[in-house]
Amino acid sequence: MSLVVKYLSFVENMSPFKLGQIAEMITKINKDAGEAVAPYFAGGQVVFLLLFVAYFVVSVVALAVDADAMSCPCASESWIWLYALLVISIITFLGFIIFVVQWVLNLINVQIPDSALSLPSPLAMTTFAVLGIILWAGMSEKCDDFYASNHGMLLTVFHIMVIVMSIASVVGLSTFVGQIITDISSYWNQFSSQYLPIGEKKDEDKA
Repeated sequence: MSLVVKYLSFVENMSPFKLGQIAEMITKINKDAGEAVAPYFAGGQVVFLLLFVAYFVVSVVALAVDADAMSCPCASESWIWLYALLVISIITFLGFIIFVVQWVLNLINVQIPDSALSLPSPLAMTTFAVLGIILWAGMSEKCDDFYASNHGMLLTVFHIMVIVMSIASVVGLSTFVGQIITDISSYWNQFSSQYLPIGEKKDEDKA
């Protein structure tokens, strides 16, 4: 089941929520715990990937149906159509690039720290989360009513995107910090097993 999590984690790079990274981090910390939670994370990955497909399709449909919002009177104040376009294109494209890089590295059997590729996505999502909150908070009641009456689907997608970006950025940054700590611990264990004097190793083992 852990292999299912591993291979699904490649695909879920295009999704805002990356449960595979969390599952792999748990496995590095404690292999038995990682194997125990793997079935639940695999199920969660499938659910989140299905939700992501639905989210992506609805977003694209909203952009097409409400394309007039790009040049509406309120677009200069709160450009939610452009925001939705940037989120759906940049986040998905960035995830695809990371997916390709991981696939190539796996193909040529090159190992790099997990944290090296996990930072770009949460940084981008944090940027969009902050930007979305600013747009949402700065939208006048008049424009909010205008969008609700004329571009309701786009407005709903915009709200969902801001919420998703906010949650995903916190989860992503937290996962990145956990991966950094795990990588440092792993490198220290390798260093101490190879270079520390035998006496110091024994002292560390006793401690």
